[in-house]
Amino acid sequence: MMKPICCFRLLIAATFMMVLANGAQAARHTEARAHSSIERDQREVDKDQQLVRLAQISIGGGGGGFQIGIGGYQGPSHSRRRPRYDRRKRLRPRHRQRARDRRSRDRRHVRPRPDRCRRYGRRGGRGCRPRRPRRPVIVITPPPIIDDDYERDPPRRVRPPRKTAQPKRPTRKKPVRKPRQRIAAPPPPPRVIPPIPSPRPTAVAADLDHWPNEIVVQLATASPPDTEDALAQAYNLTFVVSETNTLVDRRIVKYQFSGQRPAEAVAATLTADPRVFGAQPNWRYRVMQGAGTAGGAASQASMQYAVMKLGLGDAHVIAKGRGVKIAVIDSGVDRGHPALAQAVSGSFDAVGRRGYDIGPHGTAIAGILKAEGLLQGVAPSAELLAVRAFFTTEKDAAEQSSTAIIMRSLDWAVREKARIINMSFAGPPDPAVADAIKAARAKGVILIAAAGNGGADAKPAYPAAYEEVIAVTATDTDDRLYDKANRGPYIDVAAPGVDIFVVAPSKAYKHSSGTSLAAAHVSGIVALLIEQDTSVDDTKVGAILRGASDDLGQPGPDKEFGAGRVDALKLLQSSAVRVAKPATK
Repeated sequence: MMKPICCFRLLIAATFMMVLANGAQAARHTEARAHSSIERDQREVDKDQQLVRLAQISIGGGGGGFQIGIGGYQGPSHSRRRPRYDRRKRLRPRHRQRARDRRSRDRRHVRPRPDRCRRYGRRGGRGCRPRRPRRPVIVITPPPIIDDDYERDPPRRVRPPRKTAQPKRPTRKKPVRKPRQRIAAPPPPPRVIPPIPSPRPTAVAADLDHWPNEIVVQLATASPPDTEDALAQAYNLTFVVSETNTLVDRRIVKYQFSGQRPAEAVAATLTADPRVFGAQPNWRYRVMQGAGTAGGAASQASMQYAVMKLGLGDAHVIAKGRGVKIAVIDSGVDRGHPALAQAVSGSFDAVGRRGYDIGPHGTAIAGILKAEGLLQGVAPSAELLAVRAFFTTEKDAAEQSSTAIIMRSLDWAVREKARIINMSFAGPPDPAVADAIKAARAKGVILIAAAGNGGADAKPAYPAAYEEVIAVTATDTDDRLYDKANRGPYIDVAAPGVDIFVVAPSKAYKHSSGTSLAAAHVSGIVALLIEQDTSVDDTKVGAILRGASDDLGQPGPDKEFGAGRVDALKLLQSSAVRVAKPATK
C-alpha cells in the first residue's frame, strides 16, 4: 500500500517543479523581450542623433554643399497594438484579419475614450503609456549646379495670336406689334357730395389769412367750468388757454386741432353747438408799415414836413393833449430811446412768452405821438399806454398778431380808462374783434385805425372798415395819395404818412411810410381836441374831423382821401364845432 502513495506524491512534486520551471522560463523570456525592445529603441535614438550631427556638418565649399532638412515622420510608439504584418513576408491568417476588421468596425460605435489620460494627465491615444518622441525625417537636397560659362539665351518675343474677325450675326428685326384696341370703360357714376351745413354769421370766408389749426371759441361767462374740456373731447380739440374778457363779458377759449380739417368747417361745427356763443378761426393781423430808410442828422429838421402840414407849431400853443390817455396796440415801445425816456405811462404785454423782442413799428408810432428832443410829437403831454400785441417768429420776420391777442389788448386798454385807442394794423373781418370794438365804442372810447397798405385793388382792411372806427389813409409832402394805400368808401380822413422821420430801436432814427403812421398823427390830433373840450361828444369826433379837413382830390368825400387831410390848427381854432354829415361806409 505504501508504494502507490509514494509514487503519487512524487508525481505531484514533479508536476509542480515543471510548472515552476515553465514559469521561470516564461519570466526570463518576457524580461529578455523587454530588454531587447529597449535596446532597439535606444539604438534608433542613437542613430537619429548621429544623423542630426551629420546634418550640421557642411560638405564642400564655394557656395556648394548639401542642404539637409528635418521632416515630420513619426516613429513607432509604445502602444499595445501589434505591428502591422508585411504581406511579402508573411500573410495574415484569414480568421485574424476578419477579427481585426470586426474590431475596427465595432470601435466606431463604442464609448469614446477620455480626452486626457487619467494616469499621466495628458492627451493620449491608446492606453496611458507615454509616447516616444517623433522620429525626424532628414531630407537631403543636392546643391544647385552653377556654371559660370553658361550664357542664357535672350528672351524670345512671343507674338500674340492674330485675332480673326468673326462674322457678324445677322440681326433679327423685331416684328412690329399692332396696338391693341382698348375698349373705353364706362364713366364712373357722379360722386354725391353731402351738403355742408351753412354756418352762422360768425363764420367768415375761407380765403383769408389765419393761424393754422387754431380756433377761438366764445362761451358765456356763467357757463360751467367743465364746458371747455367737454368741447375739446367732443370735437377732438386740444385746449390751449381760457380767459374772461370783461369788455364783451364772455369767456374766450383758444383750441388747437390736428389733421387736415379746414378751420372754417371746425368753426361751423362748433357754432352749431348750443353751448357755444360763437366760434371762428384765429385770424392773423399785421402792422401797416412800408419800407424805411435810415435818416441822417443833417436832414432831421427839414424832413419833418408833417409838423407844417398839420399846423402843429401853432396848435401846441392851444393844447398838447394833457391828461388824455392814448393806448397804442402795436409791437411794444423801446423805452431806452432818448426821445421816449418819459413817454410811456403804462404798458401791458398781451403776447406773453410767445414771440421775440420788441419790434420797431410800435416804437415809431409812440415817437409820432409823444417824442421829445430831436423830434416833435403830435401830443407831447398825453399819457401813453403801450400794449405789446405783435411779435415775430423764426419763420416770419414780419410783426403779426392774432384774434385772441387783439381782444386781450382791447380789454386791458378799456380797463385802463384809455380815451383813444390807436390800431395801426390790419386783418380780415373778425366777428369777435368786431364785438369787442362795439363794446369799447359803447363805453366812450374813440378808435382810430390805418386804412391799409394793400393798394388800389385791395379788399377793405379791418378794423378800419368797421362803422365804429375812424379810418385814416396816407399822403406825401405834396398831398398826393400813398401809392400803396387802400381805396374805398370806408376811408374818413387823410394825414401825412410818406417818408416820415420816426424813432427806431437802439437809439436810432429812420424814414418810414405807411397808413399806420398817418393813423398815429390823427390819434394825436384827437387828443388835442379832447384836451380843449373835455365835454365833446365822442360819437361826433369823426364828423368833427371831417368838417375841419382840407379837401383833396375830387370835391367832397371820395374813396381815396375821404374828407381830406386833417388840420390841427383849423380844428382847434373853430369856435363853434360844425358837425358834418357822416360819410356812408
